[in-house]
Amino acid sequence: MAPLDTLRAGFEALVAHRLRAGLTALGIAVGIAAVIAMVAVGRGARERILDTVNTMGVNVIAVWNGSTRVAGAHVGTGMRPRLVYDDAEAVRSIPGVELVAVSLRASQQIVAGSMNWNVTVQGATAEWLAIRRWGVADGRMFADTEFVGGAKVVLLGASVAERLFPDGDAIGKPVRIRQTPFEVIGVMERKGQSLDGADQDDIVFVPFWAARRSLFGADGGHGRLIGSLIIQASETADRKAVTEEIRQVLRTRQRVPIGGADPFVVFDVTEAAAAREKAAETLGSFLAAVALIALLVGGIGVMNVMLVSVTERTREIGLRMAIGARPRHVLAQFVVEAALLALIGGIAGVVLGVGAAVGLALLGGWPVVIDPMAGLIALGVSAAVGLAAGLYPALRASRLDPVVALRQA
Repeated sequence: MAPLDTLRAGFEALVAHRLRAGLTALGIAVGIAAVIAMVAVGRGARERILDTVNTMGVNVIAVWNGSTRVAGAHVGTGMRPRLVYDDAEAVRSIPGVELVAVSLRASQQIVAGSMNWNVTVQGATAEWLAIRRWGVADGRMFADTEFVGGAKVVLLGASVAERLFPDGDAIGKPVRIRQTPFEVIGVMERKGQSLDGADQDDIVFVPFWAARRSLFGADGGHGRLIGSLIIQASETADRKAVTEEIRQVLRTRQRVPIGGADPFVVFDVTEAAAAREKAAETLGSFLAAVALIALLVGGIGVMNVMLVSVTERTREIGLRMAIGARPRHVLAQFVVEAALLALIGGIAGVVLGVGAAVGLALLGGWPVVIDPMAGLIALGVSAAVGLAAGLYPALRASRLDPVVALRQA
């Protein structure tokens, strides 16, 4: 029996029982669709975290002021100002440290004409934007002389620029922060949400000394207090060792007694981001495994339908073998039927899976990454499931005795 004839016979057998074949193919389709959709969601979650990690910089370590006690109660991190500007120089001398940035930040009201917005104002040195790999989308970056001299110029985050200047013309315009006039010299590139869902673009940047002197106060001994240090370690450095060395240097500078609690917080940003990426990969693998179970259930459905088909077509099998059909011909016909059934379900599953992934992206706002290779693999898997599920019924059919088959029919 020619391969084309076998294929045609298998297709005609499926058409003859189209309802049963359609329901069985639907089981395969649901399994394939689940695999594609879940893999797309898992990859989308990983890509989202990677994008957010990239906005934070590479090999980044942060140091914040610690907590303190007020009337016997602990207040939040950052409320114990002990870090000073000179700490940056001490940290910069640690082996493995490439860049050290100093910053201050606070929530302030910014006014532009009749528009105003409550925003996070970040006073930072030049290294801060370099570590965060944050450039300008419009205008220019701070000049070195503006950092040193504390010039009253400002860079707007993308979200702030949209709020204050909806017409998009922000460059060169005056704004006021705490009644202090500043000139807008640039609008930052859009960063999007952070890992905790906060809008990273809802921020404005001013040179550190402008923020220290004009916005956050610089009276008496408080003139060199800072809010945080952001450190970038070199690619070859052991971040854990660098983090511990930073901790020890700051403890020495702040004269912390042996056994005393750190008056600051040292946090490996990159390590935390990597942990979230690993969690996203684990979630994606788990979702794919659950979807594969659905595909296995679909394969069991194919086997069940093919076993029923063998039972129903016992007389047909006996007649074919009585007039000269070989066992391999019967085997081929039933294997082809099972493979066709699974392949049809696989094609439908690819369409359903892509649709489900796009639907999740539109309805839930969750990113998905659809890999064309996943669709091809899904089709191959569905055909393999059909072959595997149909092999036993096909072997059973091919081993029927023609005389017994005709008598049973």
